[in-house]
Amino acid sequence: MTENPIVLMPAIEKKIDTLIGDFEKVLCRSKKWKSDYKRDYIRHYENNHDNTPVWILMNYLMLGQAFKFYEFQPESMRNSIAKSFSDLYSETHEVDKHISPRRLRLAYDHIKDFRNICAHDERLFCARVSPSCDVNLVGVLGDLELVLTEDDYKMLRREILLETFKLSDSLSGDASARVLFAMGVNDLPSVFPKEILGL
Repeated sequence: MTENPIVLMPAIEKKIDTLIGDFEKVLCRSKKWKSDYKRDYIRHYENNHDNTPVWILMNYLMLGQAFKFYEFQPESMRNSIAKSFSDLYSETHEVDKHISPRRLRLAYDHIKDFRNICAHDERLFCARVSPSCDVNLVGVLGDLELVLTEDDYKMLRREILLETFKLSDSLSGDASARVLFAMGVNDLPSVFPKEILGL
């Protein structure tokens, strides 16, 4: 008895085909792309191994492509990836945290959207993402905490806090409060405790 193939909706199938095309570009397997553009590390794996591992290709993919690749994985693989992030969090933050595949997908979706805002020189401090536009800068910091080591996360918060101090010095108290509120900061010490400055 043969197993029935998975039937995909045409829109999803088109997205998967696009992602496969992106991988073909990275591997320079499309006739449109010359092999001169192939990265040395990809060429190494093709010449010395049977295949090119996904972790090598991830270095060349854009964040949105990597996010789509995660989304299109079977549930068992998404569970395994989410468990790896839970384990990383527990190891580097010294606190157990369960990160579900759904939560990881949402986090990467928000991170991707904020990254795109930055890439297009749009205003970050008042940005809102997600379908309901309810995730602000403080919200995406919570998402980044799930996927960064504790040291990297603390360094990121420290840099944002230092920039916030610079901004506050150049604005009136009322304007500074409005900017912080737009960022999602209702109480500065609770979001950015002074100990992250090493004080």
